Amino acid sequence: MPETLRRTNATSLTDDELTLFDVLFAHPAGLRMLRRDTIWGTFLRRHSLDDEQLDEALRQFVAAGWMTSRPFPKRFGPNFELTPEGGDLWESERLPDWNRYATESYDYWGVSITATSPQTCEDFWRIGCETSFFEVHGAPQVLRASYRDSGRLPWKGLGRLHVLIAAYDETPLDESSASMEAGQEQVQRRSELSGELERRRTWWRSADESDKFWPDPA
Repeated sequence: MPETLRRTNATSLTDDELTLFDVLFAHPAGLRMLRRDTIWGTFLRRHSLDDEQLDEALRQFVAAGWMTSRPFPKRFGPNFELTPEGGDLWESERLPDWNRYATESYDYWGVSITATSPQTCEDFWRIGCETSFFEVHGAPQVLRASYRDSGRLPWKGLGRLHVLIAAYDETPLDESSASMEAGQEQVQRRSELSGELERRRTWWRSADESDKFWPDPA
């Protein structure tokens, strides 16, 4: 992930405050998950706001109509969600390419990929297999479909979504890799494949991944 994500500076939000929008653009989150000492473990993002500063920032965002706050289990605190106005604010800073947006979810049988374009959906699956992001063993069963978005994001309609569902067996563990040397070779290989995945990636799932597709200057 880039140390500092690019932004247009179209708003008066600080980088720390914008980080909260980076997290909330995709899903609501409880107050506890947004705190400085827990946000990294949950969302792999960081900010320097202490509890008092965070509470005040969120209060101001709700008052401005950029977020809503709803009751949540007490241990998590209130639940925060972007409004369409808050989403527009985030878009004006990060300039996401929605034609490349994708998500994936896993189950015991395999993976389901959802994307805003069929090409992005196919790229995610193909490149993911070729770089062992998806550890597929044998011939997978793949189904494709599309449907009209009905609220995947709480603040933005995404039009028609494309789905690829792949059922497969995971690559079995290689018992010969138990030695330290073999383990180190596997770590090195995984690192190489991870780098290849990043070079070839044509989709984004989070604000840090979206940064790769920052628009070229006119």
